[in-house]
Amino acid sequence: MQIKQYIPKPIKRILQYSYDGWFDLVDFVLGRRHPMVPARRHTFIGRGDFIADGNAFRETLVQLTGLTPDQRVLDIGSGQGRMSLPLTDFLSKEGAYTGLEIVKSGVDWCEQAYGDYANFTFIHADVFNSYYNPGGQYQSADYPFPFPDDEFDVMFLASVFTHMHPGDVAHYLDEISRCLKPGGRCLASLFLLGDESRAAITRGESSVAFRFPVDEFSLSATELDPENAIAIDEGFIRSALEKSGLRIEGEIHRGSWSTNLPAMSLQDVVVVTV
Repeated sequence: MQIKQYIPKPIKRILQYSYDGWFDLVDFVLGRRHPMVPARRHTFIGRGDFIADGNAFRETLVQLTGLTPDQRVLDIGSGQGRMSLPLTDFLSKEGAYTGLEIVKSGVDWCEQAYGDYANFTFIHADVFNSYYNPGGQYQSADYPFPFPDDEFDVMFLASVFTHMHPGDVAHYLDEISRCLKPGGRCLASLFLLGDESRAAITRGESSVAFRFPVDEFSLSATELDPENAIAIDEGFIRSALEKSGLRIEGEIHRGSWSTNLPAMSLQDVVVVTV
């Protein structure tokens, strides 16, 4: 049993804020704060190494999508810029980066931090999410991406579908298909429920224990806060991709969460194209 999932969210936030505050003080005293890295106590995008994780993701993105410096990039779920920071010295002036994020404080942070980068734009998508944006104006399934058709060469979603219900994911795939240029690629990391990963969960061998049904196509790792971590049936994803006019390019890169083997990432990684 994971006791922490039964601790009320406000209490968890207070404890985490206090814990991170001490590390922020140490960073300040030692002069090791990067001006484009948010303070730990204000970070909402995970507890890993901000710079190292971003650099590693850039390498994966370039390797799997063929991203070049002159292309237009859309980061769906841009957070506080962990994936955009390593692109500041990769994209040329001919290239462009757009970040789309549902947490307003993340957008505000990035607009301030990236003020000197004219080809980096951040947009707030006021979409409801019980975990990240409980006061959101729009439902995910009704939100149209604020971009014209065929706008981007490369898109990516780093651990975004892990916080969304299957029906909402299907709508996002429709919008991705609409906004992706012909021949463009989209990379997404997510948790896929297939025969092997379900068996690993049943045997207690997965590093993330998805045990709580959300609907017929998905499971959550937390009972009280389902959108904290959601795994989606692989068959559903394949069907949704086909309906949206997208197809998986190459193989699915299985994550270490279900295999307990060396992998590209904790989550499964998929690249799709139109």
